[in-house]
Amino acid sequence: MTDAIPRPELEIESLKSELEALTEEFQDFAYIVSHDLSGPLRHAAGFAEMVLSNNRDTLDEKSKRHLNHIITSAHSGRETLEQLREYSRLNTREQVIEDNVESAELINTAQTELAALIETQQAEIHYDTLPIITCDKTRLSLVFKNIIENGLTYHNGPHKPVIEIIGHEGEDYWTFTITDNGMGVPKKNEKDIFRVFRRAVENEDFPGEGMGLPYAKKAIQKHKGQLWLEKTSENGSTFCFTISKHLMTET
Repeated sequence: MTDAIPRPELEIESLKSELEALTEEFQDFAYIVSHDLSGPLRHAAGFAEMVLSNNRDTLDEKSKRHLNHIITSAHSGRETLEQLREYSRLNTREQVIEDNVESAELINTAQTELAALIETQQAEIHYDTLPIITCDKTRLSLVFKNIIENGLTYHNGPHKPVIEIIGHEGEDYWTFTITDNGMGVPKKNEKDIFRVFRRAVENEDFPGEGMGLPYAKKAIQKHKGQLWLEKTSENGSTFCFTISKHLMTET
């Protein structure tokens, strides 16, 4: 006769099944929301751009400003939906772990995607020799992009933005430190910045929907590491994250 499975183990298996079902539901929900809302937002932006382009000489400045707000908001909404869908994929999509990845290559990819923002703000991004690591290149490049973009976005001082990146190798982890000279994170918001749709600064003058840091934290956890706010003040913030050196053996 087969021994009965202990009740605690049955409960654990039941909870695992429920969690898997909820994760699948969340991914389906995120996909449906992203798919169904992305189209209307794209059309809204397209029509607003067409009206603005065809009537630029006849529209008053207030109308032009309103149309530009519609275009900007629609594009921002689509970007948020895509970030939500990508965030949901973190729980399900298998990581593509590659060995011997140049950290500098990941940062260069992030800089390319942020080229317009960097040029507009005349920002500087500094780093010296960085370690060669094992990681999911796509996800980790997006981690660097999101943290760098955060430092560029929340910046309103008279000086230009400067981002400094340091990386070093430990026994079990690679550790990266990213420091900016932005406005810092208000004390009351420090605990919430890694939560979905929570922003570092509650000010509509600064773009963003609060998806960048939550994605970064989740992606780093997938690399068996941690992401945290090391320090912050009105003179800037420092974020740190670690990546396990044993991903090739753990996957």
